[in-house]
Amino acid sequence: MTNTALCVDSIEKCGILGVSHVIAQIANSSVVVHGPKGCVYPAYEASINYPLNINYTEMCEKSTVFGGELDVSKKIVDEFYENRPDLMAVITTCSSEIIGDDIEGIIKLANLPIPVIRIDGGGFLNTQISGMNMAMKAIIAMLCKNSDNSFPIVNLISPICIPSSWREDMVYLANLLNEFGIKARPLFCDATAKSIIDYGRACLNVVLCSPIGLDAAEYMRRHQGIPYKSLPYPLGLEKTDFFIESILETLQYSNDVFSLMAEKRANIKRQFNDGMGKVNTFRLFEYIKQLEKMIVGPSEIALAFLNMIVNEFEDKIDTVIVKDLSLEDIDEIKAKFKEISPTTRIFFTNDNQKIKERIQTVRPQVLLGNDVDYYYAKEVYEPAYVNICYPSQREIHFSYRPIVGYEGILYFFEVWYNKIIDRYY
Repeated sequence: MTNTALCVDSIEKCGILGVSHVIAQIANSSVVVHGPKGCVYPAYEASINYPLNINYTEMCEKSTVFGGELDVSKKIVDEFYENRPDLMAVITTCSSEIIGDDIEGIIKLANLPIPVIRIDGGGFLNTQISGMNMAMKAIIAMLCKNSDNSFPIVNLISPICIPSSWREDMVYLANLLNEFGIKARPLFCDATAKSIIDYGRACLNVVLCSPIGLDAAEYMRRHQGIPYKSLPYPLGLEKTDFFIESILETLQYSNDVFSLMAEKRANIKRQFNDGMGKVNTFRLFEYIKQLEKMIVGPSEIALAFLNMIVNEFEDKIDTVIVKDLSLEDIDEIKAKFKEISPTTRIFFTNDNQKIKERIQTVRPQVLLGNDVDYYYAKEVYEPAYVNICYPSQREIHFSYRPIVGYEGILYFFEVWYNKIIDRYY
């Protein structure tokens, strides 16, 4: 098989996981997976992080050959009466999409008093990211009834589960914008089926981690007249300023915010200097700068962390591995990395085996990535590991703190510094 574009490597997980993660952000929601037993696992994985009712049709050889519409009908009704959800998604899989069961017809025939949405989870080429996008768009298309693009509120489209602290980040950013006179709300974050009805009452949609949410934002632009803006993930002081200024400029707000920004930056710098002053005797930060460092992650997240570490921590990143499935616009994306750090080695790959080989060959002393990347390294050595993206279940955290915005840079530096010091000094 020479056309590798026809296959999706496990570098990114199945679309069923992406769909399930989005549905799980809506309180009292259910999924019915129309597929074999194995296709239930991604939904189960999503339920580890967030409450989610799960049912499935357990497709077998007979239903694959002759169709499984009766099974779907029974499971939809069973799930409704068993858990009484406020919203249900029927997720199709590769197997069920091949046989072409009439899921929409079955949903209409069931006539349940709640929204029931059909979402493609399989399709062979669907991934975790495309699953998220399809779920967001499908939910908004069905539920988002109230529309008013003059309503003075900004929607922040959440990059669900991609950065480890995404929920805390979204709440923080909404509160931060409020300090600057902008009402904002994070979408698909502690949502309810009723709250989604009003998502169309907004003057601007903000996409924070492209490409997650672009499909939903484009749909709302075309059908509800809400403009959208795609901004870099606001890690660090510079990108936080840019985040606020960009939204203010788009909304044509005329109030002076620069004094408040300057005050916040000055306060963060004072706290940073106070904290670093307590360890200056050992000058450990200078030792940290000498260590070999690597970032592994999606392009937007890797770019955001590279910018913060190089330009605000005044440190260096020796290698970045960009996890990319489409491998489109590589030159443009690579130029963005090189603009921040010309000496950093940049690699693009959609192959987990190549990532493993690169990590084990380079053996970075400091590794920023996900838990899978860490276990690749741990097979041959022990790095100082900082989790920055999904999956991130290795450590227990009963409460997360945001890493975006003004205060977030201090928290991330604290994690970054302490992980490295604990490992090497």
